[in-house]
Amino acid sequence: YLVIIDDIWRWEEWEVIRKALPKDNLGCKIIMTTRVRSIAEKCETEQRAAMRLSKSVEGLSTFSYEIADLSTEIADMCDSPPFDFCPLAVICLSSAWAESHHVQGDDEEFYWARHVLYDGFLITPSLKPLVQSLCLGFDDLPVQLRTCLLYCTICPSMGYTGGLVRKWVAEGFVSQVEIAEAYFDKLVSRNLLEREQDFYYLIHPIILAFLVCKAKEDNFIAYHWGDMPNSSHAKQIRRLSLGTDRCPDEDVLSHTRSLVVCGKQSQLDGVPFKAFKKLRVLQIDESSGCTNVTELPTCIEKLQSLKNLYVQYTKVKELPREIKNLERLETLDVSGTEVTELPTWIEKLQSLKTLNVSWTPVTELPKEIGKLQHLRTLDISGSKVREISCSKDPNPLSVQVEKLMLQSGCEDVIMSQRDDLSILILFNHFGSKCEVLPVRMLRVAGRHMKVPQWVKQDLCNVCSLDIRLCKLVHEDLEFLKTQMPNLQALQLRFEVLPREPVAITDGGFSKLETFYVDCRLPRVITFGEGAMPKLKHLEFKFYTGTVSQDYYMGIKHLDSLEKVVFRCSGYYRSDSPGIREAIDVLRNEVAEHPNMITLWVNNMECKVFRSGEFEEWEKEIEKREKEVEKKRKQKRIEERLRLSTAAEGRAQRDKNNARAGIEKEIQERKRNLEIRVQRLAVTEHYYNFLSKSGLPSP
Repeated sequence: YLVIIDDIWRWEEWEVIRKALPKDNLGCKIIMTTRVRSIAEKCETEQRAAMRLSKSVEGLSTFSYEIADLSTEIADMCDSPPFDFCPLAVICLSSAWAESHHVQGDDEEFYWARHVLYDGFLITPSLKPLVQSLCLGFDDLPVQLRTCLLYCTICPSMGYTGGLVRKWVAEGFVSQVEIAEAYFDKLVSRNLLEREQDFYYLIHPIILAFLVCKAKEDNFIAYHWGDMPNSSHAKQIRRLSLGTDRCPDEDVLSHTRSLVVCGKQSQLDGVPFKAFKKLRVLQIDESSGCTNVTELPTCIEKLQSLKNLYVQYTKVKELPREIKNLERLETLDVSGTEVTELPTWIEKLQSLKTLNVSWTPVTELPKEIGKLQHLRTLDISGSKVREISCSKDPNPLSVQVEKLMLQSGCEDVIMSQRDDLSILILFNHFGSKCEVLPVRMLRVAGRHMKVPQWVKQDLCNVCSLDIRLCKLVHEDLEFLKTQMPNLQALQLRFEVLPREPVAITDGGFSKLETFYVDCRLPRVITFGEGAMPKLKHLEFKFYTGTVSQDYYMGIKHLDSLEKVVFRCSGYYRSDSPGIREAIDVLRNEVAEHPNMITLWVNNMECKVFRSGEFEEWEKEIEKREKEVEKKRKQKRIEERLRLSTAAEGRAQRDKNNARAGIEKEIQERKRNLEIRVQRLAVTEHYYNFLSKSGLPSP
C-alpha cells in the first residue's frame, strides 16, 4: 500500500499515526509532508526530501520572450533559494496570470506580477487556495509572533538578524533581546523565515507578498514603494516603509512611530522629517537598501521623540551636530558606516543606552563617552579601537557599561577596572587572542574546536563561563577544573557528540554551584567520586537518541546536589524515543542519592521514589483507587434510585392524568346526552303543539 499523510502540524499527531502503522518490510511506502521544519528534522531515520523546481529552458523557448520572462519570474518566486519549492504557488499564480492575460497587453505583464501580488493577493480568486494555506500557518502563530513576523516586511530585502531582534525590542513587541531571539528561532522553525549566511535572514517572495497584504489590511504598516501603488488610505500611519521620493500627505504622518527609508536614494531631502512629530524609530540602513546615503539631513533634530536611530552600512562619514539635540535617543547604530570618529558632543545624549560603532574606521573613543549616565551596551567589534581607558571622572565608562562586545583578534584592547562589567561577549575566530581583564560573566560567542588560548591566558578568573565546543580534550577539562578558581557557573555546549563520555573526577571545580550541559545525546557526562563538591544545580538539555543499558551517570557522587533539571528541545517531547530512557536513568540515580533532590522535566516536577517508597506509594494509590471506585458505585446507586423515583412519579402522574381524562370524558358524554334529551323534549313539544292546532307538520 501507499499512504500519503499531508501537512502534519504537530509532532504528537504524527507519533499517534506512526505508532498505528504496521512495521514490516513488505514494500509499503509512507509519505508524510509537513511545513514545520522541526518535525522533518526529528524524522531523521526516514528519508527526507525538500522539493525543488526544475525550470526547463527548452520548455519556455516555445513562448514569446515576454511570457517566458514572466514564467521564469513566477518560477523564481515559487522556488527562491534557499527555500523549498511550493507547487501550490505555481498553480495559483499561473492560473491568476492566465485569467488576467486576456484583459491586458504584454506591456502590462510585469505590472501584474508586481502589483497584483502586493496589492491584490488576498482578493484574487485564483490565489484563494494559496491564501488559505498561508492563513493556516499565520493564524496558528501566537499574537506576539504574528506581530514580529509582520514587522519583517517593513524592509523588502534581506535583513540582518541581530538588527531585526533589536528593532522588535525597540518597537515594544518584546521586552528583552533574548526573548526576541527565541521568537526568531520559532519563525525559522516554521519555515516563515530562512537563515542566510549565519547573520542574515530572508523571507520567501510568496510569503512576503502575503504578509505585505496582511500588514496593509490591518493598517500595521503603510508601504510607499516605487514599484507598487500607495497602499494606505488611513488617516493615521503608525509605521511607514518609504521607497520613493513621493511621501504621503504630511497631515497623516504626525502619528507615525516608525519610518524605514528603502531604495537606493542617495539623499534624504525629500523626506519631510518635520512632519514626523512622534517618530521613535528611524531606519536608514543596508537592510532597507539605502547603501548610497552619504549624509544625514540637519533637520533630523526636529525628531524630538526619536529613541532609535539606525544608519548601518551606509556611506555616512560624519554625524551632524544636530543629533545632540535628540534628548530621548536611546540607541545609536552607525555600524559598517564610514564614520571615522565619534564627536565630543556625544556626551549630550544622556539617554543613550546602546552605542554600536562596530566595523567602522573609528580608532579611538572620546573620553566624553564616559559621561553617558545610562550607557549599558557598547559594541566595538571589528572596529580599529585599540584602547578603552577609564578616566578618573565620577562616572567613568568602566562603571556604567554592562555589556561590551569585542572582536577577538583585535590584538591589544586594554581595559582597567572592569569589575562592574556584567557580560563580555567576544565574537571569535578559531585560535585568535584578545587580551582583556577579568569580568564576572563570559559568554564566548560562536563555535570552538577547543577552549581558546586567549581564554586560558586572560580570562581564567571569570565567575561564569558559557562556551560552545566541538571537542572537550583532557587538557581543557583540567584547565576548567583547576585553573579557573572563581568559576561558579559553567555552561558546556557540545557541537559534536564525544566518542566516550567526559569523566569528571575529584579535584577542581571547588566553587562550582551550577553546571549546564547541552548535547544532542544523553551519554556525554559521568561523575566520579568527589566530583564538583559544591554543585547544587545540575541541568541537562538533550535532543534525541538512545541510552546504552550500562550507562551510569554517577549523580550519587555529587555530595551537595539539590536540584536536577532535564530539558529536551522544544521540538521533542519527554516521551520521545531515547528521551524517556535518559529520564529513567536520571530518576533512578536521583532516587539513590542520600539528599532529597528535586527532579524537574520540562518545567514540571517529577516524582522520585527511594527504596521502599514505591511499594508504599502503590498501596496508597490502590487505596485511593478503591475509595474512588466506592464513591463511584455509591453515586451510581443514588443515580439509579433517583431515576427509579422519578420514573415512579411519572407513572403515577400518568395514571392520575389518565383517570382524570376518563372522568372528564364521562362528564363530557353526560353533558352531551343531557343536551340531546333536552333537544328531543323540545322537538316533541313542538309536534304536539302543531297537532293540537291542526297545522300541517313541516
